[in-house]
Amino acid sequence: MVFMKYRSWAHARDLRYSINIPGHKCKNFHKSVHYRIIRKDGVETIINFQGELIFDQHDNPKKVFGTNHDVTEQKRVEKELRNAKEEAEEAIKIKDKFVSLVSHNLRNPLSTITGFLELLKKEYGC
Repeated sequence: MVFMKYRSWAHARDLRYSINIPGHKCKNFHKSVHYRIIRKDGVETIINFQGELIFDQHDNPKKVFGTNHDVTEQKRVEKELRNAKEEAEEAIKIKDKFVSLVSHNLRNPLSTITGFLELLKKEYGC
């Protein structure tokens, strides 16, 4: 596939992640990268590319050989898991604060009751 055609599929914001390595030091460049593409039907898809970039005699990118795997669903699930983890962590913080407040609010009345029981014990010898 022609290199520039390959780059034309990449989402505009992800061009910097696509296979464009200015100042590269080697003739053949191997890369693994995730980036978005816009399919012909207009749907944005996340791709995992693993392959090799081939340069011409003037060290300009010429061809790309490799594989593209659609990882859109995987990235969606990863995002959901991250969100669920953050929500769980927030719920734990709220629970800890609640338990601390309840513990404090119960301790004061119980201390008062314990004090009165001690007085009753001393006075009536129970």
